[in-house]
Amino acid sequence: MEAVKSKAIEEVRATLANILVELKFEVTTETLTDDLSLIHDIGLDSLQMINFFLKLEDEFDLEVDFDDIDYDKMSSVSELINYLLESVA
Repeated sequence: MEAVKSKAIEEVRATLANILVELKFEVTTETLTDDLSLIHDIGLDSLQMINFFLKLEDEFDLEVDFDDIDYDKMSSVSELINYLLESVA
């Protein structure tokens, strides 16, 4: 079970990296570490964050309620990965 979860985490990390590259950020799966902040380290501003979440919705077939987003849960890559894995489970 742990191997499956680890594979899922790495697949989500790769998807996040691809989305960020599409948004013109220079990241790779290796540089997208667990403690990296989407806002402070990567530099997503509010408009980029909306575009990022719209792409997440498409990629993971989920609906993000922008009024209910807890940005504290999105403060790091690992928090976002956990959120996405819980949302699509």
